[in-house]
Amino acid sequence: MSTKHATAEDLPSELIAEIAEAFLFLFKGVSELDEIRLRQRTLGTLSLVCRYWTQKLRLRIFHTLALRSRDDLEQLLAFIDNPGTMRPTIAACITILRAVHTGSWGLPWLHRVQAELVARNARPNVFIVTVDNATVPYINTDNIT
Repeated sequence: MSTKHATAEDLPSELIAEIAEAFLFLFKGVSELDEIRLRQRTLGTLSLVCRYWTQKLRLRIFHTLALRSRDDLEQLLAFIDNPGTMRPTIAACITILRAVHTGSWGLPWLHRVQAELVARNARPNVFIVTVDNATVPYINTDNIT
């Protein structure tokens, strides 16, 4: 008698999405930037279950990003520059990007965000810049016909 063991690929992708959403529901009520950070950490942890979950959660992990410093920008660029074999690429997953700067301007970095991402074929549909609580949204209309 042979017993077939279930694998992660046997789970419907809708179930994986529901599991992820159940965890993300816990973050309602926190600030938007904290929600983005907690969402990424939680989805990143869930993606460690197996490669199949990594593939299914990748779009959700990198859909909305928040950059708070030059170090955040450098880390994102390093991820984009070393894509590995997983598809879609990180650059293709980024849909909404928030660049937030508060405090002193020790090392300017905001001016580099869009140029560096475009150079790497990452073109978020929405790019939001916040400087000391003043917000300026930019909506990419290149793909709208």
